[in-house]
Amino acid sequence: MGRGLIFPGQGSQAPGMAKAIANESPAALASLLRAERITGLPILRLCTEAPDGELRRTDVAQPAILATELAVLAGVRETFGLEEDDSLARLNVLAVAGHSLGEFCACVAAQSLTEETALRFVCERGRLMAEARAGAMAAVLGGEADAVAAICATLAGLVIANDNAPGQIVISGPPAAISEATPRLLEAGARRVVPLNVSGAFHSPLMVAAQSAFATLVAEAEIREPRVAVVGNTNARALTSAAEVRAELGMQMTAPVRWRESVLSLVEMGATSLIECGPGEVLIGLARRTVSGIALHAIHTRKDAGVLGTAYVRELALQALYEADATDHPAPVVIERLVEALNVPFALREEARHSVARVVRNLPRVDDEIAIGAPAWPVHQMARVERGILRLALSEGIGDNAATLDRASIDGALELARTFGGETSVKFVNGVLSSLAERHVPPAQRAAL
Repeated sequence: MGRGLIFPGQGSQAPGMAKAIANESPAALASLLRAERITGLPILRLCTEAPDGELRRTDVAQPAILATELAVLAGVRETFGLEEDDSLARLNVLAVAGHSLGEFCACVAAQSLTEETALRFVCERGRLMAEARAGAMAAVLGGEADAVAAICATLAGLVIANDNAPGQIVISGPPAAISEATPRLLEAGARRVVPLNVSGAFHSPLMVAAQSAFATLVAEAEIREPRVAVVGNTNARALTSAAEVRAELGMQMTAPVRWRESVLSLVEMGATSLIECGPGEVLIGLARRTVSGIALHAIHTRKDAGVLGTAYVRELALQALYEADATDHPAPVVIERLVEALNVPFALREEARHSVARVVRNLPRVDDEIAIGAPAWPVHQMARVERGILRLALSEGIGDNAATLDRASIDGALELARTFGGETSVKFVNGVLSSLAERHVPPAQRAAL
């Protein structure tokens, strides 16, 4: 159980996209000024004041978007007191992914690329892609991926460039091929085919010359082993070595962005929340159409980063349940020892103490609730992690309000079912629901449930 950070690509840019984070966070402002020195571009102005028309240029948009995402990352690190060498794994980030251009910031977040290397890559990438003006792109809304792929296969040079979410696919290739494909796509069930305002056929074979030049730059650069997994665009699998990252970045310009599968991979790896870092909330919208049952957030400002901290501290409280038998020893010294053992960043320690203490205080009542929920099932046979998930879900809602406790009971049971599946989980969910019915539903109405 953890979180995935996701980074948007070209098209997410907007006037003033880094203005709030630059005003709130000294670290973010410093990051933007570093990007300005590295790129030789007026990054601060581009990210805080430039008009929409200027930001539409590929060679401008790409470094400006990356600089904004790097500023958000700097703000997150500043908020939680992370040093330059600290891995984001300390915030329970288990994997990162970026959509096309966003993959470069994902590699920085994973500490596989330095900020400077990523910025130099993206400046050159933006220039090469802007110069490769052949071709066009169009969004296919409401179409089935297999049907779109079959139509593309019949037209020379036309390919799926982005598989973004169910019902949202982008095709790329010669303008004539897109024109010929459009009525056929509508006949096959697509609601609309919308031409995109881009300078070329990105993620298609028409980018081969640009990719060849860019791959030479990637081959010569220093790339390190990522400290958290990077889910790659081209294969939707975790990249865990420097060689895999190098190969990914060298081929992504002509390969399709398998974003729908990437989101599914993040969830399969254990991500229970996805947090979009950068301008806009496009990726959150795509994720909402792809998966359910996970938390979705976006960080644009330092204040937004509190979402990450709150979830992080909740998970520390959960982990504390595994570290000691806190039920029998709820003394402050034990709470402090747990916080120390969990290696909580300094900026979060006070909040972590309160969270751990709250869970500790509620454990006896939670155990009673679990026992009521599954009276024929010995609680001690639950795996420790299952108990931990349920305890945390329940403890957050416990108070004087019985309805709040009941909602938390259901949430905890469903979390167990989603996470572990199987006969045991189904039995527990049924036990909790039966218990709630006995307490709140008149006998005459229970048969209808």
